[in-house]
Amino acid sequence: MCCLSPPQARGLDLSRVRACVLVAEERPRMSLTHSFSKLFKDLGLHPRSVSTAFGCRVNLAICLQGTSGPDPTTVYVDMRALRHDRVRLVERGSPHSLPLMESGKILNR
Repeated sequence: MCCLSPPQARGLDLSRVRACVLVAEERPRMSLTHSFSKLFKDLGLHPRSVSTAFGCRVNLAICLQGTSGPDPTTVYVDMRALRHDRVRLVERGSPHSLPLMESGKILNR
């Protein structure tokens, strides 16, 4: 997945990166963000700087912002309720659950 071999990566420091946006053609899976963060962790990229962006037509959580802390937030909602313009939170792994990942960050100036 990564195009950097260890000799090429030597000296590359991503610890000062504040925002890194992964662009996907469809709703990104949680594994995409986790894999990307893990891949570049040794180069100093902090997982909190990674977020996703994708087409608004399928982006159900474009304005979801975590309130419990600085780490990315994932909530699970009932897909059946969404079809009726309702949001009903459910537990992870529940039947008909859909994970919605935080997309975007509010940056302090």
